[in-house]
Amino acid sequence: YKLLLRYALKNADVLLWETKELVEFGKGINRNSHWFPNVRKDSCVRRGNRPYQRRLVFLSRVEKEKGIFSLVEAMKILDNDYRLKIYGPLSGIEPDELQGENYGYHGSVEAKKVPLIISENDILILPTKWDAEGYPGVIIEAYSVGVPVIATPMGAIPEMICDGETGFFTPVDDAKALADTIRRINNDNYPQFSSNALLAYPAFDADQVNPRIYSLL
Repeated sequence: YKLLLRYALKNADVLLWETKELVEFGKGINRNSHWFPNVRKDSCVRRGNRPYQRRLVFLSRVEKEKGIFSLVEAMKILDNDYRLKIYGPLSGIEPDELQGENYGYHGSVEAKKVPLIISENDILILPTKWDAEGYPGVIIEAYSVGVPVIATPMGAIPEMICDGETGFFTPVDDAKALADTIRRINNDNYPQFSSNALLAYPAFDADQVNPRIYSLL
């Protein structure tokens, strides 16, 4: 099986890989390997210049592997000035496990409404523990509306976030560190983080990426 797979890859006209790390791996087999990241169409929704209000959002599958309980514990550490809304399909978790003074579960969201939901908040939080993360679409959605991201450096996420510019990395499964990281974004530096996030979006804009892929094919 491995011999056949390698033969197919080696003799392909073009190989398209989602992450830059995989592109480098692919070039060891076939030099005609190219980056084809996860992309999103521009919804034209923007967060705008609204003042920073410490509104946090988690939008993903709501399960232990996505680090939801670390986030819940972090919210218990933070002042009640911080507010967290949790969205997404539940997996092995009951809604009442996600209700607290400054956080709560708000159900699933239609794909077309994701940019609007994110734009109503200030920071996307993704404390995932899954080491096979590719390019989470929700990070792209956040960038597209100008919302910075705090996430764990799992899988290919380090290729997406510029630490200290478009957001921050936070250690895996560490609620105190997550709370401290959230506090690093404030009224003074938020506008720059928001601007940087929006500037990071074109690399994942379907209208810019897809024509490049079409030309390769």
